[in-house]
Amino acid sequence: MLTTCMSVDEDFLQSKLSIDGDKEAAFEKDGGIRTFEVKSNREWSVKIISGADWMAVNPMKGSEEITKLTVTVKENEGDTREGSFKVTCASTDKTITITQKGKDAPSLEYISIKDIRNMYNDSGKSEIIIDEPLMLKTVVISDRIGANRSAKRDGFIQDDAGGGIAFRVTQNETPFNLGDELAINLKDAKIHYFDYAGILQLIFSKMDVEVIDQNVSIIPKELTIKELQSGIYDGTLVKIKDVQFKEYKGLNYYSGEGNATSRMLESVDGGAIEVRTTKNANFKNEALPAGKGNIVAIASFCKEKWELQMRNLDDAQEMSSDESTRFVKKEPPVQGTKITIADLRVKLKDGAVLTEENYIEGEVILNAFKDNISDNVVYIADETAGISLVFSDKENVLTNVPIGAKVKVQLKGIQAKELNGLLQIGDNNTLITQAVTIIEEKASAPLQPKVATLDELLSGKYQSELVKIENVQFKEVGIKYVGSPSIVNRAGKEVSVCTRKEAGFADKVVKEGVGAFVGIASFNKIPQLLIRSIDDLADMKDDRFDATSPYIISNKKEITFEGYGGVENVAITANVNWYVLSDGAWLSITPSSGENDGVVTVTAKRNEGEERKSTIIITDGAITKTVGVKQKSASESSEAAKDLFISEYVMGRSYNKYLEIYNGTGKAVDLSDYKIELYVNGQTNPTRPQVLEGLLNDGEVIVLRHPKANLYNGDAFETTTLNFNGNDAIALINISTDAFVDIFGRIGEDPGTGGWLGSFVDYIVTKDRTLVRKPSVRAGVTKNPKKGFPTLETEWVSYPIDTSKYLGNHTMD
Repeated sequence: MLTTCMSVDEDFLQSKLSIDGDKEAAFEKDGGIRTFEVKSNREWSVKIISGADWMAVNPMKGSEEITKLTVTVKENEGDTREGSFKVTCASTDKTITITQKGKDAPSLEYISIKDIRNMYNDSGKSEIIIDEPLMLKTVVISDRIGANRSAKRDGFIQDDAGGGIAFRVTQNETPFNLGDELAINLKDAKIHYFDYAGILQLIFSKMDVEVIDQNVSIIPKELTIKELQSGIYDGTLVKIKDVQFKEYKGLNYYSGEGNATSRMLESVDGGAIEVRTTKNANFKNEALPAGKGNIVAIASFCKEKWELQMRNLDDAQEMSSDESTRFVKKEPPVQGTKITIADLRVKLKDGAVLTEENYIEGEVILNAFKDNISDNVVYIADETAGISLVFSDKENVLTNVPIGAKVKVQLKGIQAKELNGLLQIGDNNTLITQAVTIIEEKASAPLQPKVATLDELLSGKYQSELVKIENVQFKEVGIKYVGSPSIVNRAGKEVSVCTRKEAGFADKVVKEGVGAFVGIASFNKIPQLLIRSIDDLADMKDDRFDATSPYIISNKKEITFEGYGGVENVAITANVNWYVLSDGAWLSITPSSGENDGVVTVTAKRNEGEERKSTIIITDGAITKTVGVKQKSASESSEAAKDLFISEYVMGRSYNKYLEIYNGTGKAVDLSDYKIELYVNGQTNPTRPQVLEGLLNDGEVIVLRHPKANLYNGDAFETTTLNFNGNDAIALINISTDAFVDIFGRIGEDPGTGGWLGSFVDYIVTKDRTLVRKPSVRAGVTKNPKKGFPTLETEWVSYPIDTSKYLGNHTMD
């Protein structure tokens, strides 16, 4: 290949340099000699970048002639290795990479940063360790000297394919400079999601890295702000064109306070993104450029939002310092006159149609992002008031009217309606999302909730506004958000909190403590509150006060026992003294009375007769709560299982993951007609299907284990499919019928890192537990649940982490 080399003296003849041979040369473990032909009409020199202890190049310099360049590689007694040397002609250089097999090692296998990200995503874990001898060739795009980073051991790398990622060395400081090309041995490296920073990092030792070239240039990808925010550019070098700092007068990159400062960068088309500068940056005290231009930076998706990180001051060299170059930001096209939402509410009455050319501006304080309101409903508020909007194109609402955005809404032609006391606009299909213009994807000055009292809410004040009610608690504890639980103040005033069953937090237990409730004030015949996210209730953690109204709550309304009997716990939440009665002589209940919160144990004897029923009464003499009890006949409980089912689940420490499958069908079963599938983190497609093998006799189990599991020493079928966490669904499938035989969890649902919760009383959860199927269970879950893991509490018994003594056998009554 021919490369031009320009002299620093323009009077000199243009020089030429070519190297006859591949850019990469591979040697066997025994070593050897390879010859390259160098042609040049000027002087050149050789520099060994890495591998000087096992590789020699001769000669190390030459002149304007054809020269044979000999590379000699020694025998390799160790692992596979890589080195490189560079031939330099004035300002141009050529790098030759040398790889050599190890004594017993395979050839180097290189992967990309995209492969690394896929490896992490497929694992479903917050951190994984790479246990294969993989290599990554990449270039450092962060600047150690510029120092715009939170820690000295952090940086960013990008590969030839355009993928980028943050990295961290295990030592105190990274030695790698901007433009260093690295060959990283990934064995034992970690891929870790750093919660505090909200980014994915590749963590490795600097001892596992060879610098194979220097001053390698990565060309930044030219993008607009909006293109960046809608693409996949995390950890890559970008150039954002035609932008300016929104605020700049008297400002530096770093404010002088905190660990970092974020300055807003804006584009003429309405895009906006933050530029982050840490207190360590060597340009932190430089003034922000006053004019517009282009900026180079590393794009990072951090804490669910995009930001830019300049490497050094040169990244802003295309930004003008001339204030006169600034553009006037284009405002979204809007017709008519702006009015406040308070003014709008004054204009409205039930059935009214807005005929004037007006618009409102406000922040989207609630939509269906957590499924707690209908898909077509949005609440918008400004400093003066709030309003509920109903859109006819509900499929576009989450995209065109996103939560937290600052928006403008055209009002002409929109019809108002009062629905059960709640004033809404958009009735009769008069409002579509095209009437909405997004001013800011995330409001730069978010609305603060208005401090309100329950008395004010009960009077109808603050309708459709974001409010904060201080010093309140949920009236009843131990119950779930779904339905209409109430919050109450010390005076006994209360307002219901309406939560749809479809809400993502519907089945979570309400906050127990006293504190500030933040939510949306709404109305449905009576005042009510709507929750945006339970994160808004984080302040409700102080000790409860004595509620003025007595209450008794039981966590169960019905109990069903099998014919052989059993034991069930009922949790009672109360602020009174209570006692328990039953009309069933075949039941025993202990204790029979209690004060405030408590747990009673209900035991049923074996039932040799017909199915029977009873009622348990929990009362203080005034309040009465009932629990219905039903018990099957013992004769009904003796039938064989209809098919195989999962009889035990072990999620232990590290790789100690096991599944046990039981055959209680009364006949031997060919396991090759069954497979196990793992659904990671709420995915609907399985990531690791595993077909089973062998014949499973009636009454026997097959134990499946991860290859690195070490709790159980009995016979087991090894499979990497068992790489689950507590939030991963598992399915047992009959191949011939393509039907679910048993489902553990819910496919398509990610319950969070804590896993599915079955019971607070017995603390039945799917994370860090051993779960054994109750003897009464005779069939698996053959239909994917609509929500949650409904059989977790009723069909499973929970044991501490790393319990393995129940593996290898199962009892079915």
